Amino acid sequence: MVYALWDTASANMSDTFPSEDAALEEVRLAVQEFGEQAALSWALGSKQARGGLRSIAAGRELIDRAFAIPA
Repeated sequence: MVYALWDTASANMSDTFPSEDAALEEVRLAVQEFGEQAALSWALGSKQARGGLRSIAAGRELIDRAFAIPA
């Protein structure tokens, strides 16, 4: 399974990660360095081995998930 962060404002994939935790770490780092505004347009999704896509979280929910705050 591959995890990807997308910028929903530009519809571009930012990067891929081997785990959800690795992707969430990227969100935490961006927020800590640039503030919450940097990640509010981001979305996290995963691609299953068989090709199916699954949305995990976006915007405020994604930031809360990265910092382990219940949405």
